[in-house]
Amino acid sequence: MAQLVDDPIAAGREAARRHDWIEAYELLSTAESGLSGDDLEQLADAAYFSGRLSEALELRERIFKEHLDEGSRLRAAGAAVRLSVDYMMKAAVPLANGWLAKGD
Repeated sequence: MAQLVDDPIAAGREAARRHDWIEAYELLSTAESGLSGDDLEQLADAAYFSGRLSEALELRERIFKEHLDEGSRLRAAGAAVRLSVDYMMKAAVPLANGWLAKGD
């Protein structure tokens, strides 16, 4: 990405909205410290869809914990189910089953 932007988070959100995952990843990952929970989910999606599965998994585990810490069990369960699917994509069946159980 050669262009500079004033607000990488807003630009990253827009790139994610357009499903430009590489640009969204580049923008959101540079501003990770100021990201909301929703922004972290977009960053995880951008990492996943731009071929960074391991990073997407790390982000989703962080998202799961943050949702639990905030008392949002429903959103944590959604993150756990997504983690289960992602681990299944890596053929890590025991991890996939464990995350699916957490989402139950």
